[in-house]
Amino acid sequence: MPNKGDISTRQPIPVDNLRIIQQRCQTTDDEPRWLVALISDTGMRLSEAAGLARDDVVLDADIPQVIILPHPWRRLKTNGSEKLLHLVG
Repeated sequence: MPNKGDISTRQPIPVDNLRIIQQRCQTTDDEPRWLVALISDTGMRLSEAAGLARDDVVLDADIPQVIILPHPWRRLKTNGSEKLLHLVG
């Protein structure tokens, strides 16, 4: 276990860089770019986004949402990782 003084904090990706990534994701219509765009828009972990089932994305609700649940093909990092992400804005 590291000492408390040895812990480093991860810095967020600058917003300008995220916008560039998102714009480039829109130039090519393929699954890797959909995945990167989903992660950059929602803050999901890569494993959460890559392990989504079609039924986990609900676009016809009053508020569109992504349901993050464990699946037989993918477990979640923690029990607290189970959540609903509202797609707004």
